[in-house]
Order: sequence, then C-alpha cells, then structure tokens
Amino acid sequence: MQEFLNYLLTNIVKNPGDVKVNEVLEGNTYNYQITVNPDDMGLVIGKEGRIIRSIRSLAKSKAIKEGVMINVELLEPDGTRRPRPAETAATGETTVEPETTETGESEATETEIAE
Repeated sequence: MQEFLNYLLTNIVKNPGDVKVNEVLEGNTYNYQITVNPDDMGLVIGKEGRIIRSIRSLAKSKAIKEGVMINVELLEPDGTRRPRPAETAATGETTVEPETTETGESEATETEIAE
C-alpha cells in the first residue's frame, strides 16, 4: 500500500522527490501519513479536496481487497495533521471569513461552523 500511495502522489506533484509516505500500525489499522512539498499541497488536496478524497477512496478500495483497515492522512509541512471539515464542525471551532461591507471592502468576521 505504501508503494501504491507513493506511486499515485509522485505522479501528481511537481516535486516528486519530496513525497514521503510513512506507515504506522495502530492496533489493526494501518495509518499512512503523507508529507509533500508545501508548494504541492494544493495539487494533492485539489479543488474542494477532491484529489485527496480520490486518493483515500482508491487506497481504501485496495485495502478492502487485501483485507486490511487503513487511514490516509495528509500532514502539514510542519508535520501536524490538518483537521478535516467534519472534525472542525464537530468541535464547534470558529473560522474567520471575509464579509463585504456596503462600500465593497472586505471585513473579517467570526462565524460559527457548527450552527
């Protein structure tokens, strides 16, 4: 599986030498932690997260065929894990979104994610 993920990612990014896929076994689940060059994060995530979701879907399909359980995580350049939108909404964290004023200028306002 590690080679499969590495193959997919190196063919997507512009800096294939910076792709790292680490395998961590936790209980009966294999966690694959992906690290790429910061310039390639957008390519791996894709528009609205479509590329990383597709990578996860392909990997999970392969895992089912092999009879194993897996998780695929895309790590930030500093090694931390980026929360998925569902996780952020579940915690009730706030985000800052630009809001247009009457003059057409943008103002940042806080909004609740889990409303």
